[in-house]
Amino acid sequence: MGRVREAKPGLLVILMTAYSCENLAIQALRAGVTDYLKKPLTFSDLRGRLSAILEGKNQGDGPESVESREVFIMDCIAAFMEENYIHELTLDKVAARGGMNRFRFCRGFKERFGMNYTSYLNNIRTRNAARLIKNSDMKITEISHLVGYNCVTYFERVFKARYGVPPTEYRREGRTDKDKSRTEKGMGLIKA
Repeated sequence: MGRVREAKPGLLVILMTAYSCENLAIQALRAGVTDYLKKPLTFSDLRGRLSAILEGKNQGDGPESVESREVFIMDCIAAFMEENYIHELTLDKVAARGGMNRFRFCRGFKERFGMNYTSYLNNIRTRNAARLIKNSDMKITEISHLVGYNCVTYFERVFKARYGVPPTEYRREGRTDKDKSRTEKGMGLIKA
């Protein structure tokens, strides 16, 4: 990309790829590509993007472009969080991954998702924990560590804040619902 920019600085560049790696997308946008498209895409999608670019609706120096790039980066970061929530994801590490300082990242993240970074990460982790609690016999401690919490007490507090009950009670309620469902089906009573 550097050689292309040296030879033809005003050239509009569209990167089309089958890779869904957010690192590639962020690097491409930083390198100055005009647009980034993921395959598969239809001919009409491509034609629409080309028309918009050629009409000047997505120039690299306009305010719309900066805003859409930040939205794109935030969406990539959210996808990264969904895939890596089990790891230690500090605010500083994730902000750096998006090429932003802490303040700009926090402001942009809240604007994009309507909640702060920590709340968003906790929602991902507790959602996955709830699924494991209902569908496995793993201990609550194991589940808390598996979804990325180092402190079980903190996990239980966050879980209760989101679901209104501690994880052990959530598990009991889930099992009770399953038992009721099995009993009703066995008796021929199927809920509509």
